[in-house]
Amino acid sequence: MHELTFQSHRGDAGPTTWGQREQWETVLANRPHDYRFNEPFLYSLPRGLTLTRVLAALGALVERHEGLRTAFLPDGDGDGSLRQAVVREGSVPVPVVKAGTRSGLAEARELMGEASSRGFVAGPEFHARLALVVQHGQPRWLTGALSHLVIDRTSMRILERDFRALLDGADSRRLPPITHQPLDQAAEEQSAQGQARLEKTLRRWRTGFETAPRSLFRTTVDDSSEPRFPTVELYAKGLGARAQSIATKLNVRPSAVFVAAGAAALAWVQRLDRFGMIMTCSNRGDPRTKDHVGPLAQQGLVPVETGASFYDMVTRIWPALLLTYRTSSYDLAALDAVFPDVTEECGTSVDHFVNFMGYDEPLPYDPRAARLADGESVCETVAPVPSTRLRFGLFLDSDGDIVRGRMFGNRRYVDAETMHAVLCGVNDLLSTAANGDVDWPVDSAFTRFARGRG
Repeated sequence: MHELTFQSHRGDAGPTTWGQREQWETVLANRPHDYRFNEPFLYSLPRGLTLTRVLAALGALVERHEGLRTAFLPDGDGDGSLRQAVVREGSVPVPVVKAGTRSGLAEARELMGEASSRGFVAGPEFHARLALVVQHGQPRWLTGALSHLVIDRTSMRILERDFRALLDGADSRRLPPITHQPLDQAAEEQSAQGQARLEKTLRRWRTGFETAPRSLFRTTVDDSSEPRFPTVELYAKGLGARAQSIATKLNVRPSAVFVAAGAAALAWVQRLDRFGMIMTCSNRGDPRTKDHVGPLAQQGLVPVETGASFYDMVTRIWPALLLTYRTSSYDLAALDAVFPDVTEECGTSVDHFVNFMGYDEPLPYDPRAARLADGESVCETVAPVPSTRLRFGLFLDSDGDIVRGRMFGNRRYVDAETMHAVLCGVNDLLSTAANGDVDWPVDSAFTRFARGRG
């Protein structure tokens, strides 16, 4: 075990950010399965580096990003809420394990699994677990897990970018200064300006659901069968390129095409022409967030109208996506109070989400995808999630070639067969629409399933 020491210019305590609060509510609602909200990581290290140099780069990274040296402590009100405490000077334990295998990958994966298998709790532990694997005295792998109270997906890319720069010899004092850390974000949210912005956001949510009502999976389907929280996954080879061709034709980003396909599939199975869809937004429009490491991403409201055809739907969705930021930064407790009926039923007013993520690099290897030829897909039920308080969650990811889809949910509202219809519908609709527009209700693209129950 190595104690990684750090000394930075600021240590302070204050309220948590809205994003941190929402993540903590998710953790509490999913215990004892909250470990699945950890973010495991595994980075291969360049050859020729000394252990001293790698540890120095890690120390500089911890000093640079306050979230890596933040403890989350009970705020004293007894309601489970937290305060964040940034430590200015201290140490982080970093296990250093000698590789017993040829590459050390097995040991690194074991360390990653151990680090991510335990939930993070309120207390003095930092919400970052780091470990190194060395071979013949040289570091080969950096691994561990981070809590979503200190990162989101964009944060992971920022941390990797900065760590690589520090490994390459960048002087941490000469990197662009970070002027907006989580403590600063929380202070801004609690300011008069932040509270005024929150009130405007809450009004937009209320108005949004008046014009595009909550309609997705609002009735009970099956409250008895197992598994309670089924999960279905899709892999489709070449679908990313087909979506890109649609985006090029309509002069929009691929995100609009994928989100529209997901919305169309949800509308089709539910027999809807109009509804409010909740979608993840990165909340990175402010230039100050370019280097911010913290959970800024929350959910925004996207009004959906199917229109006359799929292409029409895409062009309607695109401007709506550009405005998602207007509803995607909020205090969850305040939002829950706006929709007490949904909050009482599900435990949260944010009762579903749709998320698209585009990747600049190939998606992680999966044998199901590796066996596919262009135009082929596989959609199958996989291991259920152990818990969720949402009605459903829908992920669509693409690296420009392969598309990976994942849908999970509460069987009380949506069963595995419906999830298959949604994901296969996304695949079939995009494959068909790449060759020309599809008129609503897009039945010609949904030939594998009977129309939804409404």
